[in-house]
Amino acid sequence: MSSFPGHVFSFKASTDEFMLMSYKAGKADDHITITDCGHKPPSASMDQSRWAEFEELAAESGSPCDGEDSSKWSCVRHLLPDEIKKRNPSEFGFHKEDLPPGRKVGQTADWSYGLSTMHKIINVTAYDGGYLKMQMTDGLKKIIMPWYEARKKDRMKVHEHIAGGYTNIHAIGMDKIDLDHFPQQHRGIIKEMQAVLEWWTKTRLRHTATFGARIYRRGSMLVNHVDRQDTHLAIAVLQVSQEVDEGGGWPLEIIHPHFPGVKEVYMQPGEMVLYEGARIHHGRPMRLKGNEFGNVFSHFSPMDWQGPHRTSTINPHYSPQKQATNHPKTEL
Repeated sequence: MSSFPGHVFSFKASTDEFMLMSYKAGKADDHITITDCGHKPPSASMDQSRWAEFEELAAESGSPCDGEDSSKWSCVRHLLPDEIKKRNPSEFGFHKEDLPPGRKVGQTADWSYGLSTMHKIINVTAYDGGYLKMQMTDGLKKIIMPWYEARKKDRMKVHEHIAGGYTNIHAIGMDKIDLDHFPQQHRGIIKEMQAVLEWWTKTRLRHTATFGARIYRRGSMLVNHVDRQDTHLAIAVLQVSQEVDEGGGWPLEIIHPHFPGVKEVYMQPGEMVLYEGARIHHGRPMRLKGNEFGNVFSHFSPMDWQGPHRTSTINPHYSPQKQATNHPKTEL
């Protein structure tokens, strides 16, 4: 209705938006038939031979946060807003002596980037989830752990500047072992992470970036933020090493747009957390109490995703009213 010759219609599968057909309208009484062209949803056409393995690795990471020494924790802790208010301000956010331009003392989150297009970000897992803590695969451990320990002795260098004012790296330096210089390990990590993240999302993914190892030092912090919306939809942070004080567990914070408070994800070396980086705020606003904390990062996006500026689709789960409740005005 209300269309004219020359209008173009695109027909996509409802399960994964696979393009089935594109049709340019001609005469007013045109009739067309849309077929599936043999297309199968990703979960039906993907290699599922390792999915049981990944399910088991995720199940092994479901322990509670027991004991007072958080440096030994491997768990997820949920903090409500009232509990967050009881935090010691000196242990979180920027301090006066490491304040980058445009930030405030005590700031722990950035809510500016991506807000105008957040309603267009697709979710690649259940909308009320968006993250998963799990063990690394044996393949990942065999690649990363010996490589890190060996190269820490001879290939560590000063980490380059991180733009955007998300960290205090300009005042408290970090180090790096550049995966780009080790193609065998780099390719191995990408291959394993693609298998894991495609299992998690049940979606065919394209690799966009894998880098590290980034080595944080005492006092390092990273404000909560969202990542690039064109390339960082399915992400993994791999915990490679940690040398922290007693009680110095350093969690990755997860802030869901529809639920109050934060989830603190505590990991040990050999574990990882998967999350939807473009729509879930995340970071490490707690200042590190330790000498070394090593991470590797891996980023993927759905095969046909080109970013929010190239789509007119609105995420049906997005609610600006609910989003606003978890965006403290003092953090703008």
